Amino acid sequence: MGSTAKKIGIGCAVLIGGLFALIVMALMGLGFAMHTGHIPESAAMPKGKIHQRQLEELKSMKEVEADETVLFFYSDGFLSIREAGNLFTDKRVITYSEYDDELFMESATYSEIESIEFTKSDSWLENSMIIVTKKDGDDMYLGIATEAKRDTLYF
Repeated sequence: MGSTAKKIGIGCAVLIGGLFALIVMALMGLGFAMHTGHIPESAAMPKGKIHQRQLEELKSMKEVEADETVLFFYSDGFLSIREAGNLFTDKRVITYSEYDDELFMESATYSEIESIEFTKSDSWLENSMIIVTKKDGDDMYLGIATEAKRDTLYF
């Protein structure tokens, strides 16, 4: 093997090693950001496991009233829980999403709910779907990740 070929081989190995290290560091950074509540978890979170930072953000977004207790929470956002989420509290079911920096929210108290339908996804790539039909005929759609079977627990 010539000198030039050796240099190219070494250069490729260094480049591949550097890319691998960068990917590992990025994944570690994402894991740390999830652990500290800076970005959403990839699974639905039950009461007691929801990061305090996210509970405070839900209250600051006016999604949760001061006297409500969040029992389960799932955010479909990638970098922020503000992007989209579903939760239920001791008083109601809530779904929200953000478009062009404007927050849209729907909710139903338990006494306003006519029925709840659950369609379980068989794929980790697609969310399971919960359809909440209110007594006034309106539907709310809540997508929940299948990770750790928390979609079934959430339902």
